[in-house]
Amino acid sequence: MTTVQQAADKAYPGLTYDCALPQVFFDSCLINGFDIRGKCVWVYDKGIKKGWFGAPGPLTRSAAEYFKAQGIEYAQPAEWIE
Repeated sequence: MTTVQQAADKAYPGLTYDCALPQVFFDSCLINGFDIRGKCVWVYDKGIKKGWFGAPGPLTRSAAEYFKAQGIEYAQPAEWIE
């Protein structure tokens, strides 16, 4: 089984990320019926419009589809874990 860290290293090579998601973002996902645990990291990269605040980095296609449906800007992964 792949860990979140292993998946994030593969999906976002060379980028700074955090496995801990902002609490408000996490809560919002749960309130909207999407359990984000294990499916996303928080990515910090100067290429993201939000700058140093970072953006969600989906690890699965289902997370990316959820972000797209919700209109949430996210970091594009190099590879998916699915």
